[in-house]
Amino acid sequence: MPSLRFDDTNLQTSFTNKLREAHLPFGLGHDGSVQFDEKDRQSINSVAHTIRDGCFRWYFSWGMEPDTAEQFERILKTKGMQFQIEHHDDGKVYLLPKSDEQEHQRILAEME
Repeated sequence: MPSLRFDDTNLQTSFTNKLREAHLPFGLGHDGSVQFDEKDRQSINSVAHTIRDGCFRWYFSWGMEPDTAEQFERILKTKGMQFQIEHHDDGKVYLLPKSDEQEHQRILAEME
């Protein structure tokens, strides 16, 4: 079953509230993740986009090996750079400001 959870408690609360306001069907997993049927993915994702858009102009980064992701996250925190973490059914996803994309690419290149 597809799932989505924002790491930030306030974002996750806003997300579930907006889903309820939109009368979209979903359940909550043991970790608080929103669980939904595949047929509802587009509608659920549209609501998630409103939450993301409230953070900053964004893009995603995902598919990193766990050690790489941990190091990337540590560097972002050390540099005081903005980011949010989402947990999707297929893994951890970084929600990153589009304005910092070149710096993110530089960081990742230096990590190789």
